[in-house]
Amino acid sequence: MTEVIFNKTETVKREDYINDPTLLNLSWEDEFDVPEEMLDFEEKRQALNDPDGRFMVWSHRGDTARYPQNSIEAIISACMMGVDVCEIDVRVSKDGIPVLVHDETLTKTTNFSAMAGKTVNGMTLPTSAKVSDWTLAELRCLRLKAGAGGTGAAVTDYLIPTLEEAIIVAKGRMFLYCDKLELKYDSTDKVFTRNDVADIAFPIFAKHEAWDTMIYIGGVGVSYGYYCLNDLKTEYPESAPYYLAQLTTSTSDSWTERADKLAELDMPMIARFSGWEDTVTNVAGIDTFFSTHSESLASIKGKIRLHADCYAYENAEAYAKLLSYGVNGAMVNDPLSACQFVADTYYNN
Repeated sequence: MTEVIFNKTETVKREDYINDPTLLNLSWEDEFDVPEEMLDFEEKRQALNDPDGRFMVWSHRGDTARYPQNSIEAIISACMMGVDVCEIDVRVSKDGIPVLVHDETLTKTTNFSAMAGKTVNGMTLPTSAKVSDWTLAELRCLRLKAGAGGTGAAVTDYLIPTLEEAIIVAKGRMFLYCDKLELKYDSTDKVFTRNDVADIAFPIFAKHEAWDTMIYIGGVGVSYGYYCLNDLKTEYPESAPYYLAQLTTSTSDSWTERADKLAELDMPMIARFSGWEDTVTNVAGIDTFFSTHSESLASIKGKIRLHADCYAYENAEAYAKLLSYGVNGAMVNDPLSACQFVADTYYNN
């Protein structure tokens, strides 16, 4: 079983290892010698631009096997391990600061229940569990729970980070896949509108000139991707984020048409199999799934990078099997085995 770090042992200040991630002491460093190529951001860019490129590791809210999800320490651990893409969840505090919390509420991932209504540093903390009802200063009084949180999860010493801190860590090192920044579609008026989180988050990417770090999530429809990127480029012409499109797993009838249209758009693209984790629940299911959809898969391989979520089977057998079908990216909770797979497959010769 992977050891979870419940409390900090670092003597380095938090702000120092945010600015220089190499300063953070990491528990896995004696287990895995990371090849230099896996820390080269330009190599990652080239791989992500190549539909037939190497297998890429996506970490789900950071290295959640060893640190609290969405913590800056989980992000740094993933980054220094050689992870290519880190998925993060962005919410906005009461005073308009983008912070990293998955849920709308603080109950699952923090010690909110123990702290709500208490007075800390002269502040009476809110009793509402909504992230949006807390200022950043108030949020900093909370501590994150280990791993994915939940009932019974240990409370750690780690803090809720800001999006800006994540950008500082990731810039020039790895990509950030930013969940909850997508446009909203009004089916009545048939128009797309930017959500409040994106309005506040985009200027921070602009401030740090970090557009090439950003992966933008979108819906299944091709037009959705076009509107998302067009909306962004209208205000920020210098922006050049990657776009994560969606391919449904319930049917492959539209895969070919969708991949062709995506390939024609003037934007860097990756396609994720939406609903994969519910459809393919074990390693053997990978063969079953792609046998069923073999013709559709053959028609899209090489046109666009393909990605799947592999939370239920994080091992070299699964990664190799995915790669054999042309799926060259996987989202995982524990990125160590996936990074070891990449190192052994491409660099440790």
